[in-house]
Order: sequence, then structure tokens, then C-alpha cells
Amino acid sequence: MTIPSNLSTLFTDDRRWKHDGRRVIFWYDPSQEFQQEFDALELPKVRKWQVKDNFFTTKHELFAHAEDDFLLYLPFPEPAARENWLLDLQKSGLTFSADRAGLLFTELGLHDKNLQDVLRRHVRFFDSKTRKERLLALNIEPSISEQNLLLSMMCVLTDLKVRDEQLLIRKVLSAGLSEDSNELWSRLQKHGLEEAFWEQVKLTLGYQNKTVSLRRLMVSLLATHLQNGWSTAPAEITYFGIQPAHRAVVFMDQWKQHNQDSALWQTFSDQLAEDLDVQKYLKGIDPRNYQQADTFRALDLQILQEAALALTGTAPDFRKWSELLAGRASSIWFEDYQAAYLALQSAVDFFQALHGLPKTFPDQPEVLFQQYIDKYHRVDRAYRTFVEHFQQAELEELKPLSQAIENFYTNRFLAELGSRWSDVFGADVAKKLGFRAQQWSFFKSHVEPLLSDRVFVLISDALRYEIATELSEEISRELRGTVNLQAALSTLPSKTHWGMAALLPGNTLSVDDKGSVLRDGRSTEGLEARIKVLQQASGVEATAFKLPDLLSIPTEEMRNRIKPYRLIYVYHDVIDATGDHASSESGTFKAAREAMGDLLKAIKRLVNRLNAQKVLVTADHGFQYQRRPIEASDKLQLPKVPGVFETDRRYVLSSTPLQLESGNVQVDLSAYQKVENVQYYSPRGHLRYSISGSGVQYVHGGMSLQEMVIPILSYQHQRATKGDGGVSRKVKALITSTDRTVRNNTFTVMVVQEEPVTDKIRPRRVRIGLYEKEGRIAVTNEVLLDLASESSYATEREFPVKLIIGSRKTSSSTPYLLEVRDAEDDTVVTSEEWRVNILFSNDFDAF
Repeated sequence: MTIPSNLSTLFTDDRRWKHDGRRVIFWYDPSQEFQQEFDALELPKVRKWQVKDNFFTTKHELFAHAEDDFLLYLPFPEPAARENWLLDLQKSGLTFSADRAGLLFTELGLHDKNLQDVLRRHVRFFDSKTRKERLLALNIEPSISEQNLLLSMMCVLTDLKVRDEQLLIRKVLSAGLSEDSNELWSRLQKHGLEEAFWEQVKLTLGYQNKTVSLRRLMVSLLATHLQNGWSTAPAEITYFGIQPAHRAVVFMDQWKQHNQDSALWQTFSDQLAEDLDVQKYLKGIDPRNYQQADTFRALDLQILQEAALALTGTAPDFRKWSELLAGRASSIWFEDYQAAYLALQSAVDFFQALHGLPKTFPDQPEVLFQQYIDKYHRVDRAYRTFVEHFQQAELEELKPLSQAIENFYTNRFLAELGSRWSDVFGADVAKKLGFRAQQWSFFKSHVEPLLSDRVFVLISDALRYEIATELSEEISRELRGTVNLQAALSTLPSKTHWGMAALLPGNTLSVDDKGSVLRDGRSTEGLEARIKVLQQASGVEATAFKLPDLLSIPTEEMRNRIKPYRLIYVYHDVIDATGDHASSESGTFKAAREAMGDLLKAIKRLVNRLNAQKVLVTADHGFQYQRRPIEASDKLQLPKVPGVFETDRRYVLSSTPLQLESGNVQVDLSAYQKVENVQYYSPRGHLRYSISGSGVQYVHGGMSLQEMVIPILSYQHQRATKGDGGVSRKVKALITSTDRTVRNNTFTVMVVQEEPVTDKIRPRRVRIGLYEKEGRIAVTNEVLLDLASESSYATEREFPVKLIIGSRKTSSSTPYLLEVRDAEDDTVVTSEEWRVNILFSNDFDAF
């Protein structure tokens, strides 16, 4: 802008004038370099007057033309206030400078004339038209302070589109902790804004140090964040911390939770961990002292290591470790170590289930069967989930725990339970358990009574009972119908061709000369043969297909395909297909997880797209799996004698009785499942026959409870009705506080989970924080909390949450909202209006 246009703007811009009436502008020109410009200047409706030593005459002239605007040219420096004869007039007027800083001052529309010196020091910034335009785009208000003007300039240089001191600091740090290679720092240096940056850091975060550097600042921020979550942080850590800490803690928390920038936060944490040498201070410290801290990954690794060590001890505190592990779900490192945390939680469940076992197992087979269904299967389930997550975690710290669990599982559980079951098992056990607990009676007892409507039967190969308990919980959470889980004993051997035949309609099982299993004399090998049995023996129109077809065939086509049928069998093979091969058997438990997902998808499709009401889920057999290699002492010599017509690692079938060593158990199948002229032999407990080929860690065909107990899961779908509350919902929460006023920078609120988690009430992750009511701007850190307690005791569902007010200014007259929001969808769970009344803003925090 030119001198005339600047002056014209000053005279006509009403925002610059605090009064009505005539306007007077004082133009000081210490070097007298603009005398000619003044002489030649013409401004409409403005009187020009040059001031020399004629102060009295000047005042007289101004009063003589009291209605006219004046431009006073003063070719000398502006005098001090006590020497300024025109001070009274100048106070109601404006000053003008024709040098570049003065012109910029006018162009930017500033009021405080001291800002001309700021512009003069950083005039190089305005060499770029783009920079000037971006500065103006930040809405530079006329009354802007020097600090905010410098902040605005720094935001422009760091490519920010808003004036935000916290974003500025984060952006500069994000560009690198070495000033030599930090491009943004170089820009600030080039324009002489380094001191302004550090002053801004001091004001925003409270950081001040004789020797400042970006690296030292980041170390201090990490140390401050760490001591906030550590109840008794060592002096070596607090030495680096910032005091008061509240502003720095909130800054770090907001950075940590930022979707895009949290990864860099983690990178800096890893880079600077050695500077604070946190690891050495954690040894020998109860992890509960730092359970709220997640500044460094060393904290998570230490907790994982401590938990793994404690769980292999003589008397672990299960509740302590369960709560501590669950509480780490909000750690920034949780995703990196999620598998390890889940493995440890499964280890807690495993040892708790193991400790709940009796010293000796029941000696009545029907009692032992029922106890397995009610309680003992939990050991298998916890072992499965531990191994699954342990394999995913690949963490060295968990290996000793894994070895301990393998020993307990094999020697205490599989061996002892298997031996007792082998001892008490008799050919009449199925008869004692009753008609509905016999796999070969499945159709008559569970399918036939439902055939007044269409029925779907999903048969998942090797879906053992404990897996079905988890599946039933998932179905209850995801669907609105009724789930009922029962158990039955499989055929012997517990193999696919026997179990699949037993699940078809019919009265008898038999074996032909080729070893194929027949149902009422009919072949049951392959899908087409089973469809024939269903159509000929079920008494209704029936068909069968494979589960992948159910999931992949378009809905309309599938509707047409099933339309003629009352009964549909759906076959699924994931677990057995994985476990039955030596090359893939290590993935058995991963396959179990996949199988549950497939079955849940299938049931959802059946009820939501194909109008199914009744669905049954069962299996042909179960399985045993041990992760550790099977030793020679766990194997028996395979009988090779006349009469044997079928062998496997877990059984032998013979047409005549055999005289075998004591490690074998014999069952006459004519007495057990009415199969004539077949004798069944199996190694006791969890032993195997020594044969070549196939897998050895994953086995079935034997008579252990893990192999024989199959699930019979029935699902009755319920259509949505008005007011039924939906499928399942997340837990509710509330805030309990008698005084809804914040009086310190650090304060604690109590969040209460209103009800325990059940199959119909799901856990919920929430975010808690204090916000300005207008615009919902956060004034505190935001704390993540998992509401997942299953306790029926209300006091065990109360969670104290520490909130910290950061650098944002607060006012006792401003309304605030204390909110609990769902972290997944950001819906408000509960919200209360609070007030902030902090007497001393430099409140020292009790960290």
C-alpha cells in the first residue's frame, strides 16, 4: 500500500477510532525523508499542517477548525510523554509512520503502536506476499497483543491454518528434535522468531530452562507425563519434569490421543526412553504404582513380565492381575501388545479354573460328564485362548509362563482327567446319560420335534464343546433370540465319518467291508449321500449344502434354493481341515476363532436375510490339542494283530476282542452305540498310538471328554418388536458428585458403571473430559476408561478419573460440561453442567 492509501485508510476506518467527530493523525518523521511526500500529498477533506516549534500555533489552528480532520506532519522523533506539548491531542488521535513497518501496521489494521517495533524487527517476514495473505487469513484483530502477533507469524511459517499455540509447539517438535535438521525450526530462525517460540512454550506449557532445546523440551514433556501416572515417581524422573505440570500433561495427552499424530508421539517416546532410563526404576516396584502411566512402552513390557512371573508363582493374586491387565486397555501401547495382554488374561482364567478343580475327579461317569460341562471345560477354553494369543504375541517374556501352562494342562488336567474318565467309562455310560445326550439320537431328540417349521442344522467339523460356549455368548450379544446350549457324547471313534453319520436321521449305525459308516444301511460318505439319507429318512423335504455357499450365494438365489425344503443341513469344515495336517495343526486354535466367526455370520444371514427362526449348531466330534511336542513317553505301540481293520493315533477298531497292554481301554460298540461286531480300543487319557503321517498334536477319534463332548446349540430367533430394547446394549454410566465445581487444576470425578456386563449388556469404552459448553472445546485432558465389570457389587463398578485443566483459560462465569462419551461412536453417555472456580491459576499440582 502507498502512503496516500494508508493515510486514507486510517482516516476512514471507523474501527480504529474510539470517538466520533473529527480525526487527527500524527505523522512523525525523525529522518525527515518524507518531507516531499508530505508537501505533495493531497487528501480530500483533510487539512495538512506541519509542526516545527509552533506548538501553540498548532493548537490554535486545530481549535479554530474543530470540525475538520487534520494530518500533522512532525519532522522529528516522537518526544517523551512529559515533553510532548501535543500529548492531550495525540491521545485522542492516531500516529502514522511512513517507513515499511508503519505502512504494514496500517495495512494490518493494528491499534497498538508498539507493534510497529515488532514489525520492524521481523519485516523480512512480509517479503512474501503469500505469507502476508496467510497472516491476514488468521483474522488478525486490531487489538492483537505482541505475543499473539508473533504466534500468528510462527503459525504461518509452520504451515498452520489456525492460530493455536499447542498445535504450533506440536508441529515444530514433530518436524524433528534436532534443530540442525528441523526445517520448521530453520524457518523460525531465519525470521528471528526463536526467542518468541521459547517464550510461547513457557506461556503455554510452563517450560523454562537455562539451556533450551527441542530434544530437552520433549524429554521434559515425557517426564512430566510419566510422573502424572506414577504415584511415587523417582527423583531422577521428576528432575526433568515441568512444574506446575497440568498444562504439559494435558498437552501430551491431547497429542497422544490425536488420530494422526499419536504415532509420532510413540516414535519420540521410543527414541528418548534411554534419556530417562525408565527401565531401571521399574524393577522391584509394584506395577500398581505406575498402572495409570503409559508414557513409555517399557511400562507395558514390565507389567507383562511381572504378570507372567507372578502367575507362575505359588499363590498369585488373580483379582489384582486381572484388574491391572484390564486397566491397560487404554494404554497407547495396548494395540502393540494386545495379544500379550489377552494371553495373560487367559492365563489368569486358566489358573483360576485349574485352582477350582477338585483334588480328585468324580468316579461316577455321569457326574464327571456333567462337571465337565458345568466347570472343567473352562480349563480347555482358557488354554485355547492363551495359546491363540501367545502365538500372536511372539513375546519372549511370556515363554516361561507358556511352559508352565503346558505342564499344568498336560500333567494336571489332561492326564488326570483323562485317566479318571478312562477308569470310569463303561459301555453303558451313554444309556445312563439319557436319550438326548447321545449323538446318534440327535435327529430324533433335537431335530424332529422342531420340524413343524423350517429348521437349519449347522454342523461344524471338530467344534468341541468349549468353543461352542464362547460361540453361544457371541450369539447372545449379537442377536435378539434365545440361545440354549446342551451337550451330548459322540460316537466312538470320535471321527468325522462316524459323527456325520450319527447326526443324520436313522436308527442304526454299521460298518461295511470298506470301513464306511452306514446309517440304516445307507451310505453317508459325501454331500450327495447325506442328502439322500435326509430325503429318505427325515420325513420332510430336506437338502444340504456347504456353509461357504450359504455365505456367498446371492440372497434371492439362496431363497429360491431353500424354498422347497423344511430341513436344511449345512456343513462347515475349518477346524478339522486345519488340525488334521502336520503342516497346519499349529493353527488349530486360530481356526477355531475363524470357525466361530463363520458360524455367527451364517446364523445372522439365516435369520436376517432368509427368515430363519430355528437354527441348531452341533459337531461331529471334538479334539485334543497340545501345543508342546508330544514326547515318546506319551505314545503307545500300535497294535498289529489279526482282526484290526481301522487305526489312528487315538483308536483301533477290531472285528474281534484283542489282548492288549494295560495302557489301552476297550469298549464294545454293540453295547455303547449298537454297532455290532466292532471292538473299540483307545490309549488311556491323552496318550497316542505311535504311527506315521498326519498331525500328532491335534488328535481326535479317542474317548477323552475333549474329543467326545459335542455341543448341541439351539437358537430361536425373536423378531424385533416395539420397545424390546434391541439385541443387546452397552452398559450405562453416570457421574457421582455432590459439588459440580472445579476448584483446582487437578480434580477427580467418580464414573459409575450402572450395571454389570452380561450376555445382553456389553462392555463400553468411554472418554471423559470437561468442555466449554459453547463449541464443546476441551479444557482438560480426555481420559479413556473401559466399563467392563461383571461384578454385581456397585462399589466394584466405581472408577475414579483424574482430570487436569490445561493451558486454556477458564472463567467462573462460563458454563462447562463434564461429559462421558462413547469412544467408539462419540455419542453422549451422560453429561452434567459444571462450573470452574480456580482461585490461583498457578496452582501446584499434586503429581
